[in-house]
Amino acid sequence: MTRMVTSITEKVGRCNTDGHCGFLQNYVEFLRSKCDPIEVDDARFTRMEKAAHCNLPLGWTDFLDTPITEVNMKAVVNKGASKKAL
Repeated sequence: MTRMVTSITEKVGRCNTDGHCGFLQNYVEFLRSKCDPIEVDDARFTRMEKAAHCNLPLGWTDFLDTPITEVNMKAVVNKGASKKAL
């Protein structure tokens, strides 16, 4: 039996049936409410960044340094098979 999410209840109690875009927005808001930024000392961050970059194939560092945009997120969500949970 195939199941499909057709609506979700938002934090404020409103029923959302906007599909991928509405669900994605609610998921992002959920993650923001659950995850706080982690304070990291600059020296350790720099060491971690250098260690990661020196082990990557050429060209990957620039790709990984680019920010993830809303367009990127939507593209990934839309790539998924229809009627499949994320």
